Amino acid sequence: MLAAVYLAIFGSVLGYFCYHYALKKVSASEVSILTYFNTVIAIFLGWLILNEQVDVDLIVATALIIAGVFITNYKKKAELV
Repeated sequence: MLAAVYLAIFGSVLGYFCYHYALKKVSASEVSILTYFNTVIAIFLGWLILNEQVDVDLIVATALIIAGVFITNYKKKAELV
């Protein structure tokens, strides 16, 4: 029961307020990058704090997430003609 209350407070309420605050300070595309990296951070914290197993599948998934964020947000400089 305590875990559910903890997740409700920190995972939902606090997360929403942080997301809303970030939207006021930076652009929506930059905030969306943070959303994708939450998965990577959760994997790392699970390994660090809870001693969860990190196998090849998780490493490949993490690399794909980072590559996807980079590809979708990479902007080429305008070439001068």
